[in-house]
Amino acid sequence: MNNLRLEYAWMLKPISDRAKRIREQAKIKEANIVGVKMKGILVCICILLLTNCSMIPTAQPVKVVTVAEPVPMYHPPLPLEVQLVDIKWEILTPKLMNEYLLEIESGSAPSRAYYTLTSKDYENLSMNMAEIKRYLKDTLHVIEFYREYDKKKDDTEKVSDSK
Repeated sequence: MNNLRLEYAWMLKPISDRAKRIREQAKIKEANIVGVKMKGILVCICILLLTNCSMIPTAQPVKVVTVAEPVPMYHPPLPLEVQLVDIKWEILTPKLMNEYLLEIESGSAPSRAYYTLTSKDYENLSMNMAEIKRYLKDTLHVIEFYREYDKKKDDTEKVSDSK
């Protein structure tokens, strides 16, 4: 029995300091290896969680289409028609002028101012009025032309859009 005790005596001896250090170093290495593996597993799980939803396409990509449209032409409303006030023309002949002078002397004449035009000035006034009428008609024709032009353009665009 003594032999047996000697054989297994090393088991009963307290562990030496060197052996303790070796065991501690082995435990530290094993912990480092386990820690590295755990970090790797944790990184893989995070990557899977972050990219899992993006792997399944759920929304269609948005197409942005830019269409250049011309600015619509502005058509201001036409002004109101001209509303002229009637004018009472009084032509002073020499006979009417003498009667007016007699009324002035007696004090019964109405206080009015009279304007005179020569026949040439009257012609000039008439020509000016005719020129104003012509200008207004031409302006209205230009406005109507652009309105019709814009309507035709809109109609052709509607027809091309429907095809």
